[in-house]
Amino acid sequence: MPEQKRDEAKANYEAMKATEQAAKAKYDMAQNGARAEEKAAASAQVRRAEGAVDEVSSYVNETILIANADGYVTEIFPEVGELVGTGAPIMNVATHDVWFTFNIREDKLQGISVGQDVEVFMPSNGKTIPAKITRVKNVGNFAAWKATKALDGFDLKVFDVRATPKEKVEGVSSGMSVILKQ
Repeated sequence: MPEQKRDEAKANYEAMKATEQAAKAKYDMAQNGARAEEKAAASAQVRRAEGAVDEVSSYVNETILIANADGYVTEIFPEVGELVGTGAPIMNVATHDVWFTFNIREDKLQGISVGQDVEVFMPSNGKTIPAKITRVKNVGNFAAWKATKALDGFDLKVFDVRATPKEKVEGVSSGMSVILKQ
């Protein structure tokens, strides 16, 4: 056999041996998975993505308002896109908790006491509603209704009287007028 043929065969043998080693290395890599550095980089990217998701979730949670009482929204103050400072009112919520408030001068308080059953008239629906007095409270010294005498007299004070309906009342809105029947 000529020496050149032997050299070609040996070169082919060495090339096939290198190809076999490369295939074995690829096989081992497939068996073992990615290198530790690649795994660490992929884990870091996953943690980064989770952080971004948490950040967006917190922004979404800040857009949700939960009222501290059951009711319905009657008015929203800011316009869409308007920035609102912390602590600024955003909306009015009317509750289903109904009561009637009367400002009564103290000389007209005779016969009114906490726990007393009364009737109130609602002009808006023409109904008389049974209620119970739940609070009688002085509204303050600044709320003098009238003086008894120009000199040497005293001021008649005003009292805040609250009455709560005994049964559920339909069609009542905040600010409606009611008349206390005595």
